[in-house]
Amino acid sequence: MSETDKQLADRVLQTLATARYLHAGAAVDQIEPLREQVGSGGSVERERAEAWLAICSLYDALRTASRGTDLDSRWSKAIEKMTAWSTSIK
Repeated sequence: MSETDKQLADRVLQTLATARYLHAGAAVDQIEPLREQVGSGGSVERERAEAWLAICSLYDALRTASRGTDLDSRWSKAIEKMTAWSTSIK
């Protein structure tokens, strides 16, 4: 059985909430597959696209962040956009 968009969105939200508190390298490992999973769906609504872009931005920031870089706004935006997508799914 394949995962529905709602199940995917909820799983990604849970992963983001957990990965937020990991070391940057471990967080990158958790977020890397999310980029493809969110970006490769059959539906292409605005909320999903915005969530995908926010995850990609977070991923890139984590990969290039130097020690002490504040990434709270990127985490918050990714979670906010994923929440918006999740709640938009019928």
